[in-house]
Amino acid sequence: MKKKMLVCDDDIFVRLLVKKVFENRGFEIVEAENGCEAVEIAASQKPDLIIMDYAMPEMNGYEAIREIKEDDSTAAIPVVFLTGLNIDPETKEKLEKEVVVYLVKPFQKSEILEAVRLALEKVSG
Repeated sequence: MKKKMLVCDDDIFVRLLVKKVFENRGFEIVEAENGCEAVEIAASQKPDLIIMDYAMPEMNGYEAIREIKEDDSTAAIPVVFLTGLNIDPETKEKLEKEVVVYLVKPFQKSEILEAVRLALEKVSG
C-alpha cells in the first residue's frame, strides 16, 4: 500500500519538486496551498506524513501544525517542517517539540529524502 504524503506550501514549485521526488518513490501525494487547507486535508485523509511550509497565507505552518497536533486523530502524523525564514529561537524551540525534522530552504533532494526517511522511521519505531 502506498504511503500518503501531504505537501503544504504556498509555492507551487516547491510542491511540484516534492511531488516529483516522492511520487517516483511510490508515495501518493496530496497538496495544500495554505495551513487551513492542510488542517482540513489532514483530518479527512489522514496522511502518513506531512511536509509543511512555515510562511503561508491564511494560516501559517506553525498554526496549522498546532491544530493538527491538537486533534487526536491526526496528532501522531509526523511533520517535516520547511522554512526559508529565520525563525526566532522561542518559536523554533516550540516547533521542534511538534515536528520530527526541521529543514531550511533551499534544500537539496538528498536532504528532503533523508528528512522523510527519519520522520517515517521515528514513527514506526
